[in-house]
Amino acid sequence: MKPTIKDVAKKAGVSISTASRVLNQSGYASEITRKKVLDAASEVSFNANYFARGLKGKNPGIIGLINKDQLHPFFSIVSHGIEQEARLHDLGVMSVCSEANSKIERTCIDMLLDRNVNQMIFATVTDIENITYAQNLGVHCILIERDLGYSNADRVLYNNLGAGELIANIFYEKQYSRIGFVGMDTQIGSIEHDRYLGFKERLKNLGIPLSEDWDAHNCSFYSAEAGYTACEGILNSKVGGLPEALMVGSDFLLVGVLDYLSDHGISVPEDISLISADNFYTEIMQPRIDSIDYSLSELGKEAIGLVEQRAASSGSTSVFRTVVINPSYVERSSLR
Repeated sequence: MKPTIKDVAKKAGVSISTASRVLNQSGYASEITRKKVLDAASEVSFNANYFARGLKGKNPGIIGLINKDQLHPFFSIVSHGIEQEARLHDLGVMSVCSEANSKIERTCIDMLLDRNVNQMIFATVTDIENITYAQNLGVHCILIERDLGYSNADRVLYNNLGAGELIANIFYEKQYSRIGFVGMDTQIGSIEHDRYLGFKERLKNLGIPLSEDWDAHNCSFYSAEAGYTACEGILNSKVGGLPEALMVGSDFLLVGVLDYLSDHGISVPEDISLISADNFYTEIMQPRIDSIDYSLSELGKEAIGLVEQRAASSGSTSVFRTVVINPSYVERSSLR
């Protein structure tokens, strides 16, 4: 069986975190401790081609990618973009999946540590305690999309406030005044909260009210069923009539919205206009739906760029970097 960092620590009589600091060249260790760890690594034949290459130069070799959900299109697209960019830098990517479970996420970290991986990208993180656990073992962590309010790590984030504001501006330019919203419960996370807040506050600043009866930011799940129910609530509200336009916070919800509209003979865009805050399925829907795009290829490029910067700075963690990716508007055929 291939030796792991745990074997090195046991042989040297030190903690795993100390062995990790020495082998990753991150943090202080006395010369005596350093020699004990390196001698132990040699005795148990602890080495990996990529890891050894990383110690000799500035190339970290293998990057760990911890996905939250491999079945969701966001994570599969992100994985593809990261792997494409990694290849351009002669880097390998080892992917694992946390299944949005904190215990599994911790197991994924340990699994990558056992394979000598000291650079990990979390797409997206499930538990901040797992990040601090990895960092204490000398791992450079990069958080993608969601940071759960944790700023002591490198991050690649989306400007979700800007996404909501952008859609509000488009509706304003189209001179819509009867506007609704279908989205997730804003208590679920920062992304859901920011998209909604950016949209609502921008409309308010433009002098356009968002009626409470057409404001369905209460979906508990990213599902077509949730979108269908939310749309039903809007169109059966006491306000009466149809809103001119709806912002839909997710393509999963959008499927349900379109199902409801179709079931009740409501046409897009003749009777109602739609913009989705995602860009996963909008190009293949009928009609083609206008959407907000976040450039997942840019996300991969920026994440690998942070890996390279950290490797070039010899693992220093004195300054954490945050890259914010701004949204763009993809115009199709769902606005009247």
